[in-house]
Amino acid sequence: GGSAGRILSARCADAVGVQAVFAVLIFVTALVDVVLPWVIEYASALYVYGFVVGTTAGGIIALTTPMARTCLTDTSGLPQASGAVYSSMAAGVVAGPVLVGLVRDQI
Repeated sequence: GGSAGRILSARCADAVGVQAVFAVLIFVTALVDVVLPWVIEYASALYVYGFVVGTTAGGIIALTTPMARTCLTDTSGLPQASGAVYSSMAAGVVAGPVLVGLVRDQI
């Protein structure tokens, strides 16, 4: 789903613009996140949730750096911006599961 989301979002971004596609991806991800508590009892809903979030997350990740960089300045510093964005996510990716495990153990 992630690779398909990246490819599809890139094609759509070329056609209609990065900001519009990014906004739609954020909206769809937020919508399924809000609906999830009401449909979590159905196994099929979890499959749909996993597919939708997996696909949209790939597109969001693929479009975040180019959109931020081109909105702020030109595209000459895009590789450095990509490195900064992905490096800044490393702390959350490493610490997130540990912190959630600690919270889960306390509850």
